[in-house]
Amino acid sequence: MRELPHRRQPASVLRTARHRIQRIRPSLTRHPRLNHTGVTAEQEQQAHAAISRLIGEYCGLSDKQLRQLELGAPLHDIGKIAIPRNVLMKPSKLTNEEWRVMKEHPAIGHHVLTGFPELTEEAEVIFSHHETYDDSGYPQGLNGERIPLGARIFSIVDTFDAITSDRPHRTAQSVNAARNEIGRVSGQQFDPKLVNMFLGISPEELHALLDQYPDQQG
Repeated sequence: MRELPHRRQPASVLRTARHRIQRIRPSLTRHPRLNHTGVTAEQEQQAHAAISRLIGEYCGLSDKQLRQLELGAPLHDIGKIAIPRNVLMKPSKLTNEEWRVMKEHPAIGHHVLTGFPELTEEAEVIFSHHETYDDSGYPQGLNGERIPLGARIFSIVDTFDAITSDRPHRTAQSVNAARNEIGRVSGQQFDPKLVNMFLGISPEELHALLDQYPDQQG
């Protein structure tokens, strides 16, 4: 595992993020409206939660673990409330400096949620959802089962969502395209056991889930 220095977040950034989350705290335990820009569409968060739960059920998670996963999924990008909008919504490739700023959102989200003891497990999912199975991810460079299970599950869901949804730089692709890409990077980006479980969900079942949430374009 690579040892990466932990970048201390500027106090002003954390104060701003905590102030914003305080205003929405009553809704945090009821699936908040969070997305790529900060606070968003309920359909997207419901799709995240539903697919995360489905994979969690295949993994045999307990009801408590499933609830934590369902809440952690829509909260995963809470740290982006402290990322400048021009970086979040840029339609072209990010510069090295913009990418450095963007990569701080898991640590910011984790710092923000540490103020809420009831969200300890969810905070770990948020902190680790950009780690990769082969240790090339961020912010800690964790690998394999050192990555929390919830984060390993959600990283698959997040990629599935990213591929099957419109983004500033491209249009949505198909469910089969998402399945193929996730299978292609199994063992590199994703836990291969979890990928096998995800691929065990039929395309028809995934389409049925997406059809429930029209914000998703798969």
